[in-house]
Parts: sequence; C-alpha cells; structure tokens
Amino acid sequence: LVVYQQLNFMRNQDLGVNINQTLVLKGPGATDSTYSRKMESFKSEALRVSGVKSMTASTNVPGDEIFWAMGVRRLVGGPESNISGYTIGIDHDYISSFNLKLAAGRSFDRDFTNESQSVILNRAMTEALDFEKPEDALGQKIIQNDTLEVVGVLEDYHQMSLKEAMTPLVFRYTPEFSSFYAFKIGDANAQDVLAGLEEPWKTYFPGNPLDYFFLDEFFNKQYESDRQFGQVFGVFTVLAIFIACLGLFGLASFLTIQRTKEIGIRKVLGSSVPNIVVLLSREFLLLVLIANVIAWPVAWWLMNTWLEGFPYRIEINLVLFVVAAVGVLVVAFLSVGFQTLKAALINPAQTLKYE
Repeated sequence: LVVYQQLNFMRNQDLGVNINQTLVLKGPGATDSTYSRKMESFKSEALRVSGVKSMTASTNVPGDEIFWAMGVRRLVGGPESNISGYTIGIDHDYISSFNLKLAAGRSFDRDFTNESQSVILNRAMTEALDFEKPEDALGQKIIQNDTLEVVGVLEDYHQMSLKEAMTPLVFRYTPEFSSFYAFKIGDANAQDVLAGLEEPWKTYFPGNPLDYFFLDEFFNKQYESDRQFGQVFGVFTVLAIFIACLGLFGLASFLTIQRTKEIGIRKVLGSSVPNIVVLLSREFLLLVLIANVIAWPVAWWLMNTWLEGFPYRIEINLVLFVVAAVGVLVVAFLSVGFQTLKAALINPAQTLKYE
C-alpha cells in the first residue's frame, strides 16, 4: 500500500510545467551556419499545420537530463564560490509553450535585439545566489563565461522526476542550436500532425530522420524502474499472503479434525454453526492480530527507509496499517473459516456414533 501510494503520488503531483498533448521532434543531427534561418522557416510552416497550437525549440525538454553545466556567480555580492547551475538553451516561446510561471521579470522577447546577453534564472538559482526575493535579481549581472543580465525569474518546476530535488537552472537564448522541437497539439490526431510536418521537415532538414516522441510518456519513463519495483513488490506480497494462507489452511484442517467430536458435542448441547465457527476461528485470528502488531514497527521502518530516497514523498499514515491488518484478518478468516464451517455443518450423529 505504501509503495502504491508513493508511486501514485509522484505520477499525479503538479510538476509546475505542462507536458500534456506535447509532440516532440528530435532536432536535426547535422546543422550548418544556416541552421537558425532554416529553423525559423520550418517553424513558420509548422505553425500552419492543422492541429499545431505552438512550437518551441530548445536544448532540453522536461524529463531530459541536462549536461550543459557551468559555474555561475554574481558580478557583485553573493556567494564567494561559483554555484553549479544547469543551463537550458531556449527560444522566445519556450516559457509560454510549457505554461511556466514567471516569479518576476519577463521572458525572452523578439522586441529585444540583445537577448543573447540576457539570462533567465529559476527561483532555486536566485536563492543559491543569495537574492532575498526574485525581484532583487532583475537587472543584476551574473557571470557564466560571459557577463549576462538577469531579465526574468521563473517559478521552480520539475525538470526531472520527483525523485530529484529542485535544481538551480539557467535559461539562455540560443537560436543557433537546439536539440528538440516541442509542439502543442491539443486534441488533434498526432499522426495527422506528423504527416503535416513531414514535408517542411524534408524541405529544410533533408537527410535527417523524423524522430518523435510524446512528452508525457517520455517524462514518465523515469518512473519505470519504480513501477517495476512496485509490481515485483506486489507479486511477492501476494505470494507471501498465499503461502501464509496455505499454512493457516493446513493447520486449521489438522486442528479441526482433532476437534471433530468436540464440535459434535457442542452442537448436541445447542451451539449454533456461527458460534462454532467463531469459537474455532478466534484463536487463529488472535495469532494473526499479534503478528500484525509485531510486523507494524518493522514495516514502518522498512517503508520509511525506502521513502527517504525520495525528496518528495508521502507521509506514512497509521490508517494504512489498520487497512492492512483488516485485510489480512479477512483473508485469514476465509482460510480458517472454510474448514471450521465444513466441520460445523457435519451431522453430530456421524461424529459421535462410535462413542
């Protein structure tokens, strides 16, 4: 139950970025000095394709690990040592396409001609650089190989899965290169959109394959190992309960046979079938309850240790233990109750005729 809840929590948590209905093409592998012009021409034609609502080109998309890492420091003030920052190259439409929220300032704008000398930070980076508020970073100069002016601050969002803590990010305007083209297609048929993009793609990037993926599926692949762990954990949980029930079933069969004559006597003396079933089952259920009490602290410690590996995690609720205990008691009662009910329904004349 804890594993299931944690996996469900990570899948449904608000990422701070919109990855739904997003078709992503991998950028052309071979480029030249005319790439920026070709990309803008391709973008103009792509936006005319039916179903395409927006397009943005970038070096990374959400869920893609960033390898462009450089030290960042303030020109004046701030920490003495460089802050390690991961850099994403984006265009004018990246922030609006992914519905990212600005905490302060602006996004890259076509009305400004020197955006290559500007930079946008996320809130985590402003905090790492010792700015008290996002607004304090606006207009300040930072050094990342070049001297750049901070023009905007983004609210933090999950670039990677919830297994990773928020990372200080730097956003640079890089029209000269990009690795991914992300298209918001809404409810349009993806195959129809791809068919519409194929002709302009071949026109401007001949010889490059049209390689695509859906962003939500790509992002959720990060949870694949955890999903498999949950499945394996679930299978072994079912096996453990099944084996335990076999033991209970065998033990109940053995003890019920030993008490067959006692059951007959009790029925002769007026005991009802439900009374006999409860009488024979309660000893087993008491043992199962004691086993639950012993297992609770062990289970809590194991699950809490597992959850410590996640920066964003659920809190273990005592209700889970109660639900698990009730579930196991029900399964145990069904295992034992079948044998005891069968014995209780036997005619006393059959069990006592040789006494």
